[in-house]
Order: sequence, then C-alpha cells, then structure tokens
Amino acid sequence: MDPIHQRMGESVAVVVRNRQVDPSGKVRCGVEACDLDLVIYQYVGDDNVWIAVVEGEHQRQRLEVSLESAQRLVRRLSLLLDGTR
Repeated sequence: MDPIHQRMGESVAVVVRNRQVDPSGKVRCGVEACDLDLVIYQYVGDDNVWIAVVEGEHQRQRLEVSLESAQRLVRRLSLLLDGTR
C-alpha cells in the first residue's frame, strides 16, 4: 500500500446503533456508546483527499468518503438538523 499523508484528526463521543443478523435470519438491534475518530488523509502522489470515520477503540471503519462527498454530506446533514428544531 502507498504511504499516506494524514492530518491531525478529531474525536467525538457518539451513540451508535448496531444491527446483526442472527442464525435464524432475524435482525437484532442494539446501541452502544463509543468514540469516533474523524481523519482526513491523502495517499502520497494522489490528488484525492479522503475522510474516514473510524471507531477508535476497535478500529472498526464506519465510513470512508472523498472530501467532496463529505462536503455534500455536511450540507445535507445541516439541512436535516435544521428541520428538527
């Protein structure tokens, strides 16, 4: 894998919903508190910048999108949140 240039990230405490399918095919849902690490990075020599959202403790990836996609998500999330007030 190519070397990565990673900028300092942020960490945020959240509550996440987990879904698992048991052997019978039934979906089981649960919630848990965790810290999510938000990281911006770029592979050396690549023009693309990526945003990753990773659960810090278990290093489970939750989301990894391009910088442009992250900007669209922020705009849409802002609209959604404005509608809940």
